[in-house]
Amino acid sequence: MYKKATTYLLVILPLIFTACGGGGGGGGGGDSSASYSSITGKVIDPAIVGARVSFICNEKTYYSSKTDKEGSFIIKGVSSNINLSKCKFTTTGGDDGDDFTGLTLTSAYSLFNKKNGILITPFTTMITNHSDFDTNPTFAKEEVSKFLNIDSSKLLQNPMEDIKTAKLGKILTKVALTKKDNGSNRGYLNLKNDNSITQDNVDDYINIDLIPSLNQDKQDFIDIIDDINNVSNAEDISKLVVIKAVEKYLKDIYNQDTYSSRIENNLILLAQKIADANKLENKYNSVNKNQIRKALVDIELTPSFSDDKGEVLDSALSSKLSSPSFESDINWNKIDIKNIQGIIFINSKTYQMKVGNNNDARRYYYAHSDISNLGKALSLIEDTLLDSVNDPINTQLGIGLAKYGFFDESISYLEDNLYQAKEIQEGFYELAKTLIDLKQDDKAAIALSKAFNTLKLSLVNSLSSTNTTLMANINRYMAELGYENDNGNITGFSTMLDYLDEIKSKFNSKSSDFQKITSLIDNIAVNTYFYNNNLDLAKKIFQRNIKYIDEMPMDKFSVVYYLYRIAIEGQGLGLDTSKAVNIAKSSAFASRLEPSGTYGYYAVAYDGLAGNLEAAMAGYNALSSSRKDDALKNGLAAGLFLNGKKDELFQYYDSAYPNNKKDYLIKEATYQKSNAIMTAAMMIHILGGDNELEDFLDRLHALSKTWTKYSDADDKNIYASWGSSETSKYGYLSMAQMYKELGKDTKAKQLITESIQKVKLFTDSEQKIEGLINIINAIKDLGYEDSFSINDILTEISNEALVSSFEDISKIINAANILSSNEQKENALKLIQKAHSLVEPLNSGNLDDITTRVESLVGNYKSNSNNFEVSIANGYFQLGEKNKAEDIIKEALASLNTLEETVDYYKLVINLVSAYGHINDVVSAKKYISKILTTKEKVSAYVEASEALINYDAFLYNDIASVDSDGDGRPDFFNFGTTEEQINNSTLELDDDIDGDGILDTVDTLPYDGV
Repeated sequence: MYKKATTYLLVILPLIFTACGGGGGGGGGGDSSASYSSITGKVIDPAIVGARVSFICNEKTYYSSKTDKEGSFIIKGVSSNINLSKCKFTTTGGDDGDDFTGLTLTSAYSLFNKKNGILITPFTTMITNHSDFDTNPTFAKEEVSKFLNIDSSKLLQNPMEDIKTAKLGKILTKVALTKKDNGSNRGYLNLKNDNSITQDNVDDYINIDLIPSLNQDKQDFIDIIDDINNVSNAEDISKLVVIKAVEKYLKDIYNQDTYSSRIENNLILLAQKIADANKLENKYNSVNKNQIRKALVDIELTPSFSDDKGEVLDSALSSKLSSPSFESDINWNKIDIKNIQGIIFINSKTYQMKVGNNNDARRYYYAHSDISNLGKALSLIEDTLLDSVNDPINTQLGIGLAKYGFFDESISYLEDNLYQAKEIQEGFYELAKTLIDLKQDDKAAIALSKAFNTLKLSLVNSLSSTNTTLMANINRYMAELGYENDNGNITGFSTMLDYLDEIKSKFNSKSSDFQKITSLIDNIAVNTYFYNNNLDLAKKIFQRNIKYIDEMPMDKFSVVYYLYRIAIEGQGLGLDTSKAVNIAKSSAFASRLEPSGTYGYYAVAYDGLAGNLEAAMAGYNALSSSRKDDALKNGLAAGLFLNGKKDELFQYYDSAYPNNKKDYLIKEATYQKSNAIMTAAMMIHILGGDNELEDFLDRLHALSKTWTKYSDADDKNIYASWGSSETSKYGYLSMAQMYKELGKDTKAKQLITESIQKVKLFTDSEQKIEGLINIINAIKDLGYEDSFSINDILTEISNEALVSSFEDISKIINAANILSSNEQKENALKLIQKAHSLVEPLNSGNLDDITTRVESLVGNYKSNSNNFEVSIANGYFQLGEKNKAEDIIKEALASLNTLEETVDYYKLVINLVSAYGHINDVVSAKKYISKILTTKEKVSAYVEASEALINYDAFLYNDIASVDSDGDGRPDFFNFGTTEEQINNSTLELDDDIDGDGILDTVDTLPYDGV
């Protein structure tokens, strides 16, 4: 078993794959007239689980499935025409507590000369590997017998049937697993060729020849040999090996140079408890990393460190580990690890399967193989159990599985591998968003339910902004999916509301917490309208806020202020909220809500919405100019417009806002789907319907055409604001979207046309380029590509960028990116080259200069968006210039090397590590992660590099494919959900030789071994 990089998630292969890869692989088809048989046996030292057995016969090789818990294997389809006397068995991988990765066991068929009961052991390995075996097998066997001081008849018996043989076999394996100077395993003894072996027996070999080369591992090695020699039962060897492996793992986890004797003893007790927790049918099984991590969570011994380098255990944990009552303390805890199995990725070097042109088979093989980017990300964290590293990376791995179409696995993966409450909540929430994008609504709802069920536990203890924001976001997606009530395991709105009712009493005495609960209900109601288009249900939900009013503790002015907010939003939904206003007006804080008070604009806005126009206008005139703005944007504008004061509203709009605030006016008037419904366009649409909204947009458009130019930055806010989030879409482009939703495409396109004309007149190059990019994105999002010449806009961007100077290099990189994504590669390359030329020359040792330079070259991991996208290295990479991208990263490295190794230096190294992840270079990413000595920065580097690797896409601008393992421009497979029509309309064709080794996939049984 390819353990260290791959023992994480157990995948049961569908029958179609097992049939392809079981026994008949290797050297091509056999004689059709021949008969076939199977060969069975065991790999024992003790039983080695998960080993792959190869049966090599001249030009042909047959492969077994992985060995089971008894070490048993079966090789099928062996032709009777083959002379088996010259064949031999070899193993790769496997685990019996010791990890056999890199250690091969062998056995010649002729040692047994039968098709059943074959044994592959350390003894058969030493005999078969003896240099004289081929010419004189009897002599080779006697030589091994003499050296080991054991009866030759026992060499071919199951070692577990005799205690002396069992001990000796395990000692030989321990010797074989020690490392040579070059880092490779020492391997099993070859008595003829190993000139260093001059002793008469293995004990002398171990004591004289081996120990001097063990250095710091000497004592551990002596101890394990002594332990093996002291067992009295062959089965106890399995127990001993598993416990010792867990103990070593624990020492690696806790990361101390030395331990007190008490801690040593307590770690042995803990290793025993973990090993016992994984017994099956009273037999000890090897324990993998994820099981140990889960065990430490169960027993509340998850490691953390008190200094930056992670060399000193957290004092509380250290105290637990050194406690005299440790054994009784841990016995109170139950460890449950039997079902924590993870993904066992296919070993691409050994797993046999002809994928042919079967897209599903190709997708499955890649996603579950060590060669995949999921496997590469796992290899980064093979030796760390810190939750701060594992949880965020495992979230990304679950999302990666979903992207490849393995939805149930993605959910179960997060269930098995996330432990921190915050990470469970956010992990399932992020997975749900991915599942929604993949149109897996039912699966997404299950993920949202799991996020909410964990979040409930956090809400009981804290209504923090993090918790309440996450709950609102979960609800937003519930609303988008359309789940109004509980549906099986799916949490609906009613469950969320009932839970808020349930916990409300706990916070009755806290006005601030009470406000958070009502704010959540507000969000749920608003989301129901925005994302579920269900106004009736939104009103019903919001009624709960009105119901809570009598219970609100009136100990702070903020509560009174919030009553008015509830009143305005409820009024915006068409509800009677006079009760809230009456309580507010009668409170001791009422003066603060008068027009001359701090929040008087709320009273003015409410009166406008309620139709009390005389009071509203009197109050409005008494407000300061800034508070007049607040009143208009919080409901007064909608109230005036819907209550017969349309002309007056637009007179206020025109006169109350000077030129330098016109962008602010139109921004507040045209926001869509924000966290509140008080913006003018939204309230007018809810209360007045389509006709009133169209009239409002028509008037706003007409008014804006009379405005004079103020600045390019302000005008960009009016004509070209279109970001990735709903709250970054406003102005003309937002109005165009609203027109489109009203079915008024002509008006929508007119606004876009005017936006293009306005932005083209900008003299500020950076504002012009950013504005034109926003317009292109809006055209695409609104589906108007056929109505506008995007190429003309791209040409405008290209020309402007090439001749202009730039203070912000990211703007020219963004311009290059938009050109790249629209197949204008030549101009994109010119822009990236220009951006590179603008990077300031290196001022050696100046941190600010070096930081700016590095972030321009390879990106900045702190940014909220994809950090690598806005970098010169990424620009080259997108254009297919991977070598140039690597050169840019090396340039960044050269700049870094002028700095001392400090926290600031390590923060910049994270940028470097992330960049290597983005170009799919896991080897370099590992190399530079290992150089980071501070804990916080090392954690960030792991997470950044893993996320970049998992999301690597070889076809950035094509949605139907993402993987190209041999880099020949042809995809390994098409993405899940891709249709035949999409494939036919693209220029992509499946690669017929995935790994580029010259063997077509229709006959290649190792389709990825050449990568």
